[in-house]
Amino acid sequence: MAKGSYATNLKVVVNELDLSAMPSKFVPSPPSRAYLISPKMQTNLDSLVDSSKSDTPGALFSVFQISPTLEMMIDAMIENKLTIAFNQLNGKSDILLDLELDVADFETNGSRKRSPKMTADFSSCLNTLVNQ
Repeated sequence: MAKGSYATNLKVVVNELDLSAMPSKFVPSPPSRAYLISPKMQTNLDSLVDSSKSDTPGALFSVFQISPTLEMMIDAMIENKLTIAFNQLNGKSDILLDLELDVADFETNGSRKRSPKMTADFSSCLNTLVNQ
């Protein structure tokens, strides 16, 4: 809760792979903007209140009004999918990262192990936050 109002917070951490270094290494590269995209292709970008760099190297904090983010999170639980969008260096296009909320683990061959428990835990967490 901020100034008597509820808000949502998104923290995105980005590291770029520097292949010119020997050995190659990750270099913190905070995004210039970050927001969510729901399974219904709705974004919360218009509800951005403020954003700032984090104390975590390569991270950006973005604070949004509670709506439409809350509704987007409910849609995400139903579809088991949420997309994080972010931009580097104020570029013209955003990078989209799909999160599958029902993925619990990965097999050695890279295939996903799915579990309804992941979505249930996510739902429980969201329910706790809403009821605060």
